[in-house]
Amino acid sequence: MISNFIIFLLLFNCLNCSIEKSDLAIGFIILSQPNEYHKSLAEQLKVNILNQAKELHCEHKIKIYKSHEDFGNVLGHWTIQPLFKKLSKLENLDWMFFLEDQTHISVKEIFKIMLSYNSSQNIFVGYALKDSDPTIIHHFAATDENSVISYPHFSAGFFMSFSLISKLIMECKDCQFSIDPKYELAKFIWDNSATKLIHEPQLCLKKNLDICATWITENIPNCGHAIPAKKIFVAVKTCTKFHKDRVKVFEKHLGS
Repeated sequence: MISNFIIFLLLFNCLNCSIEKSDLAIGFIILSQPNEYHKSLAEQLKVNILNQAKELHCEHKIKIYKSHEDFGNVLGHWTIQPLFKKLSKLENLDWMFFLEDQTHISVKEIFKIMLSYNSSQNIFVGYALKDSDPTIIHHFAATDENSVISYPHFSAGFFMSFSLISKLIMECKDCQFSIDPKYELAKFIWDNSATKLIHEPQLCLKKNLDICATWITENIPNCGHAIPAKKIFVAVKTCTKFHKDRVKVFEKHLGS
């Protein structure tokens, strides 16, 4: 029992030493929003990451950005692609890790994962999602094994090397309009660098493993009082030729 505890301490200290001695430098981008609720979540997450980094004695190896504050002037920044040109100008970073304001994270495990990859290569890593069937929001793209595009679950976090980011600084067309940013990001990266998403199981959806580097909260947040039904508006994207048939069907079912 005592020997097992000693081995655990040695392994823990060994990992801390490897982090301290490595030249690895990470930029964390919290995908934040300007409203008070999400601003508060983003700030809490930033403080949490900094506190973990201090415990690992690696706070000098990380930089933390909040997208609505640091990149709010970039049109369409929430779709990620328009950020690449600006991100490529950041200095002394090897990786960029993107996460949502409600993502839980273990900085120690993130360093451990990244030490297993080569930042000089074009690397794109996340919890991979795939379409099992063609879907309209992905423009009915092929789903066979050789053609399907894997895309990252944003809430589980994802990261990419600076080597890859430097190859993605071309102008992104129509980034102000997006149906599914996750899929469109992966397709943009594939189309412009032939880099596919690598599935990383330690970027978790639920914390069911001790080795999870990220996980998603299962608690439903308290967002305040419910909005009255009469204040909820539904917008239907359509065109004139469907006004007499499809829109009427939609209104009938929505009203019922």
